[in-house]
Amino acid sequence: MRVAADPFTGKRITPGQYREKYAGFLDVTTIASSCLPALCPLCAAALGLNHDTGRDSNLTFVHPDDVFCPMRSLRHQYVVSPRQDEIPEVSAALRTSFFSRWRKHWFQFRKHAKHADISTFIGLLKYADSNGIWKYPGIKEHEIVAVLLALKDFEREVIIEKGLLRQCWTRFWFESPVVSLDDFWTLPDVKRRIVKAIYFTPEDIIPIGSVDLHSFKIIDIEQEYLSAGGDLLAHRHVERRMLRAFSKELAGTVLCW
Repeated sequence: MRVAADPFTGKRITPGQYREKYAGFLDVTTIASSCLPALCPLCAAALGLNHDTGRDSNLTFVHPDDVFCPMRSLRHQYVVSPRQDEIPEVSAALRTSFFSRWRKHWFQFRKHAKHADISTFIGLLKYADSNGIWKYPGIKEHEIVAVLLALKDFEREVIIEKGLLRQCWTRFWFESPVVSLDDFWTLPDVKRRIVKAIYFTPEDIIPIGSVDLHSFKIIDIEQEYLSAGGDLLAHRHVERRMLRAFSKELAGTVLCW
């Protein structure tokens, strides 16, 4: 990894910045040894520092070999297990409530995913239906958006950085070393957070792992947006696509436009 969390501030720090800031705590005779290790922003593992005597451009953070962390590869996908302990009345009520406030969820989704379009949102909702995400015991309505974000790669946003065009890829991870949704729901509320990871790659190359990580942001799974007042107006294209995709759920809905 070329980016980690500062052991004191939790903010983004590069290997070169880390070595300069904490040089007094490093044992330069080993590949990586520190009493103030940089931390993985996802699994909070103490990271080693390799190529310690080389140039800053060669420095990288490395996970311990025995630590699972999905940040190490974009190929990890969270597993959605079939549920045998569903309470049908509860899951049906959750789904009904979600669709009654779909605009609030859509804007919360866009708040974090930025350039995602409505087809992505619709596709994820259909995935939620086919895989029974609503059936998880204890799942709360405001957590649905976080789960949807963690199930999708958001690709190819072109940005300008230092005068260069860069391909920006976004991926959302659960903060703790969660392998499946079963693990997520067993976490205490304070650990139910997600990490927004930004990856940079040249042209259209798909990032292959943590070496492409550029920055990250810890996102609390907030629920205040559900009770926020005021009318939310979605674009007519969004309204029509949702109504077409979920005609039964949104029957009788008045278009905002």
